[in-house]
Amino acid sequence: MKNLLIFLLLIVITPLTVTGQQWSGSTPGNIYYNQGNVGIGTGSANQRLTVRGNVELGINDFLGILSTDDFTYLGKVQPHYGMQWTIDPEKTGGATLWMSGYAGMNFFTGGKSRVKVTSAGKVGIGTTNPSAILELKSEANNHSELHINTTSQNNVSILRFLHAGTNKWGFLSNYPSNTGNFILYNYSTGSQTLTITPNNQIGIGTTSLGSHKVAVNGTIGAREIKVESGAWSDFVFKEDYKLRSLKEVESFIKRHQHLPDIPSEKEVIENGIELGKMDAKLLQKIEELTLYLIQQQELIEKQQAELDRLGRKVEKLESGKM
Repeated sequence: MKNLLIFLLLIVITPLTVTGQQWSGSTPGNIYYNQGNVGIGTGSANQRLTVRGNVELGINDFLGILSTDDFTYLGKVQPHYGMQWTIDPEKTGGATLWMSGYAGMNFFTGGKSRVKVTSAGKVGIGTTNPSAILELKSEANNHSELHINTTSQNNVSILRFLHAGTNKWGFLSNYPSNTGNFILYNYSTGSQTLTITPNNQIGIGTTSLGSHKVAVNGTIGAREIKVESGAWSDFVFKEDYKLRSLKEVESFIKRHQHLPDIPSEKEVIENGIELGKMDAKLLQKIEELTLYLIQQQELIEKQQAELDRLGRKVEKLESGKM
């Protein structure tokens, strides 16, 4: 192999004036020289060296191309350790690709391994020991980012997840791209599971967000929900609060078929309810009921006192007759 490479090199640097000259190797007519170009296995050599077929390198052999600024070689370094391709190995910031059947594949630059493909098929970016099919790891005090860019706002960026052996998949996308929305799509249901708009609105199971910051088509399960409010219903207990009489409440219910200050069924169906405001309204009704109970208790106590007085009077009258 070394003899063949030396022979080819001599061909390139030796001035010849013969056009279309042909040499014979082990197979007659397999090496051609044409106007400064050399062809192996072909007579149509449009470059300095054109090879039609396989090139085999032995252990410790390399194919070198030397220029004024850098040096590139391709060759086996040690038995069973695969191929090595080095670009500019002596310069600072030179890039190296090292391939091995045992150690996987490494891309080096700046003296560090930047991309590693293990023999198990795992890919590490910024790490030589990826624990997943694809792992991104940043250097100290930096953060990892994965950018999927498009050349136009009308183009679509998609990160797709496919379930092996089925047609079920989902993807992260900016589709439709002219909306600027970020979308998590579920192919199984044919719907956008999650939508995030440029205005930071979030839709779960729906794309009809209206003016809501979060719109959900379905139920929400939570251990606790905190609703902050700027007002509460304790004004009911203030001395200047005008409490409707029960007669007034009765009249309102007969006329409107719902409690005062509480939205009607039609209003709730059309507009929904705001949890904070509705809780305050319900508390207002509870506090009003408490005041009604206090009034009723005062009336009961007065009536009981009157009954007790009348009872004592009856007892005296009965005692006098006896």
